[in-house]
Amino acid sequence: MSKIRMDFAIAMVVAYGVGSLVNFGAGKVIDVMEEKSKEEVFSDIEIGAAAGEGTPIVESISDMMREDYFTAHIKKEQELGTLYYDGVFYHIYELGSGEVVLADENFYNAQYDHDPDDTSMFPDIYRVLPVGRVVMGQLDEGLIEAAEEEGYAFTDTSFYIDMRGAFKEFSREEWEGRAELLSFVVGFAAFLLIRYLMIASGVFPPVFPLRFLKSWKRYVNYYGIIYYGDEVKQIVELRKKGKMDEAAYELSKLIGVDNEEAQMAMRFWSDIYGEGILKV
Repeated sequence: MSKIRMDFAIAMVVAYGVGSLVNFGAGKVIDVMEEKSKEEVFSDIEIGAAAGEGTPIVESISDMMREDYFTAHIKKEQELGTLYYDGVFYHIYELGSGEVVLADENFYNAQYDHDPDDTSMFPDIYRVLPVGRVVMGQLDEGLIEAAEEEGYAFTDTSFYIDMRGAFKEFSREEWEGRAELLSFVVGFAAFLLIRYLMIASGVFPPVFPLRFLKSWKRYVNYYGIIYYGDEVKQIVELRKKGKMDEAAYELSKLIGVDNEEAQMAMRFWSDIYGEGILKV
């Protein structure tokens, strides 16, 4: 049974630790980003922000068409449902006019309020939608069909309401996937660096892809490129001239192996040369 090299094991443990540390730190950053995405942002005019006191309130499609930006007060019974289509959760609302519209909403900036004149113990609560604007353009047929399958029929399919703006929906899964990739890349880089430092320092012998050429360790930098002198240039020239036996003989003298092993090396010369192990 082959034994695991000590330098490999050490580098693997260190790399795992570094990767885990990066993943842990990234998780903390993601927590902060997620909480930040939930913070309410108030504005009279910023699309997707929580509506301010100066934001016009609309009750019909015609009201929307007259305003550059607006909000709407939606009671519980006017929240008809949600629809997931092409990666977006849309909200379907019935306006005060009875018209049914489609909105892409930043729900973190929606607020709950009630009529200040209603002094009853349990006043009617309504949602104050985020600041929105009309986006003209015929809705996708697939989106319309999906809504109809759920029992919803839009009053007008030539537009939708953008109530998200620059407030992108936070996806923890997406960011955690990026964090895992980052921790793997950093861990792998740490693995290569640790092994290089341990081998370059001479504490551990190098690992060479062509194991039968172990004596080349005097000339081969494990992860780098070594520049050879006239001896290797001579071998290259002999090979170009087809003098393989002479090339093998010169190689055996250069690296201190017997002729049989040098002959074997000649057969793998393209691998040696092509992988950048030799640089003449």
